[in-house]
Amino acid sequence: MKPQIIFYSLLLAIFTTVSVVNAQPRVEQANADIVPWSGYWWPMRHGEIVKPLTKYDQIAKSKAAAWERANNPSGPRVPQWYGYCHAWAASSITEKEPRKPIKVDGQQLSVGDQKGLLAVSHANDVSNSYGDRFGDGVGSESKSDLTPDHLWMLLRRYIKQQKLPLVLDIDAGAAVWNYPVFAYKVTYDRKSDGQTNGTIEIWLADDAVPKNYVGTKRAYQKYSFTCKMTERDSVIMGTGKWTGASVRKHPDFAWFPFVTRPENPEVSYKKVCSILGNAAPTPPAQPASPTPPTANVTPPEDTSATPNNPTPTASGAVAIKPEELLKLIANQTSDFAFDISVDRFDGGKYEEGDTVVVSGTSEKEGYLYLFAVGTQGELSLIYPQPGDNNQVKAKKQFMVPKTNASYQVSLHPPYGNYRIKGMVTQKPLQFAGVTVAPPAPNPEQEKIKPTQQRPLGNLQFQWQAPQKQRMTKSLKEYNRRGIVVESVKVPENDALKALRPFAQDSVTFYVGPKRK
Repeated sequence: MKPQIIFYSLLLAIFTTVSVVNAQPRVEQANADIVPWSGYWWPMRHGEIVKPLTKYDQIAKSKAAAWERANNPSGPRVPQWYGYCHAWAASSITEKEPRKPIKVDGQQLSVGDQKGLLAVSHANDVSNSYGDRFGDGVGSESKSDLTPDHLWMLLRRYIKQQKLPLVLDIDAGAAVWNYPVFAYKVTYDRKSDGQTNGTIEIWLADDAVPKNYVGTKRAYQKYSFTCKMTERDSVIMGTGKWTGASVRKHPDFAWFPFVTRPENPEVSYKKVCSILGNAAPTPPAQPASPTPPTANVTPPEDTSATPNNPTPTASGAVAIKPEELLKLIANQTSDFAFDISVDRFDGGKYEEGDTVVVSGTSEKEGYLYLFAVGTQGELSLIYPQPGDNNQVKAKKQFMVPKTNASYQVSLHPPYGNYRIKGMVTQKPLQFAGVTVAPPAPNPEQEKIKPTQQRPLGNLQFQWQAPQKQRMTKSLKEYNRRGIVVESVKVPENDALKALRPFAQDSVTFYVGPKRK
């Protein structure tokens, strides 16, 4: 080999080695335009939210404190983590922060009182949810169903692209601890084969503060992960895994509120705004940027994996709170003719593995919804499934699934009686304060028809823990007798009036073991 060639070969080898040594991990980071304010999380065990509600009652001539005592009783039997952290988190990113005491109709409202009233106003917000809550017995019970690649995608879409905070439950266990996140930083190192190691750092507003705290007490979390990336530094979705201590400790689910709804029927959000001097929800002015470390390198946008815009997509949709949904399901009257039936005429008996088809007709056109109530009061949505157009025409028979649908509804344990409640509404529905999420795939079902069969109950409702016991108890009785015995109070000006006229019908059937 010629001396010149040897020299240039050595020079190239040295240059390549230096480039590898000097290669630095890449960084993506962003800040939201809104920094959430810190507030108290009002643990239910101590019943402290009753104090601001009592003052609210004196001003509004309502019975909000009595409703709270009856429906969210305090005491040592209440789990320590039950509280209003979700409601504070929602209010902190959508409302102007109360910063000084006020006096209204002779009632002195401290900063804490005002923040408490904003919290109860947001206790049942309509929201977009991502990931599935662990430990509630509904859907996926995997602690890693919010994967790091999914979390990265959400942080990018909300905080970087839309400049909006995002709420995270940062506890992967059964307890729920919601915090609003306003800044993040992802540091990652992609190898030549696409294998990538990285960390996710988040900055969030803390609720471990006194009731009258003003401002933002910042908290910080850091997680480690691995994933696969393309040569263009786009994450290959589905390849992300938590690593190290983050396998055990990482966010459980994420959500973003977009319609304000109280849980307490005695609380009027409009009245709360009036008391606090807010004619309408007013987000805080653009604050000073949070201070994660700066970096100069940002990867290309992975636009192929972004979620839908966090705003309602159905025009004129009516938001339904859990209590209103229960009342709607328990309703026994109709404004026009509507009838549903199942495809088994021998007493409605099915065996495990069978499929069920629901058919019917409606006197008027509208939006069709089919709910299933299981043996233990589990409420699930049969129809519409993702991608379905649930509009039905007047006096024309419909079938669910449709004859050309890409899926069938299959039946599986637990065995027992099931009740399907069907309704046709004049406006589409948005379900407030709940998450409709598919459970983890069943391997046995996947072996049968992985792309064809969807088990009855694959879209189950998830409520906040204090609501779940009340709702399932009432729905279990509804499954058994077709009526809700427990009194469910819904204010006269509830959202159900906006659905008029609507119609309902129900049908029951039995699921048993497969005959040998």
